[in-house]
Amino acid sequence: MKDHRLKDLAGADLRAAHLDDGDLSGADLSGADLADANLADANLADANLADADLTGADLTGAELAGANLVGANMAGTNLAGANLYGTNLYGTNLVGANLAGTNLAGVDLYGTNLAGTNLADADLAGANLTDADLAGANLSGANLTDADLAGANLTDAVLCDANLTDAVLCDANLTGADLSGADLTGADLSGADLPDVDPLPEGVDLEKLEREARTAGDWRMATAIALRS
Repeated sequence: MKDHRLKDLAGADLRAAHLDDGDLSGADLSGADLADANLADANLADANLADADLTGADLTGAELAGANLVGANMAGTNLAGANLYGTNLYGTNLVGANLAGTNLAGVDLYGTNLAGTNLADADLAGANLTDADLAGANLSGANLTDADLAGANLTDAVLCDANLTDAVLCDANLTGADLSGADLTGADLSGADLPDVDPLPEGVDLEKLEREARTAGDWRMATAIALRS
């Protein structure tokens, strides 16, 4: 691995730079312009990338554990196979990013815009995706065990063969989502918008959902669920 000893790169212009396989662990890259940069297999553990521009950058296989990515622009970034365990992604723009096979276990993605993002086979176990926008996202084969998706927008998302065991999906919008082969055993679907979901996956208890809707006074939802029974 190339060892880039210069660690203070705040605000630096590194557009299209070749930093692949480089050691930038702990570096200050806050506000840096890294658009279209090659950072494949780079070590960015504990780096400060707050407000950095990483649009179109190649971060395949990169090590980003503990990195600060608050407010970073990662639209269209390729993060396939990267390790983002323990990263801070608050306010990060990940629209259209490739996160296939990425380790995002336990990561806080509250309210993050992930519309159209590729998260196929990603590890999102225990991740906080409350109020996240996942419209049209590809989550096929993803591990979402114990993930919190309360209030998330999953309209037209692809969740086929995803593991949603014990996930929290209360008040989530699943209109038009593909849940074929998904496992929702133990998942909390109270208040979730399920009327257009077809087919319903394993673990969905329609009678329980109808009772919960009626208890909450949501007669539109209760009626829609009853029609599916």
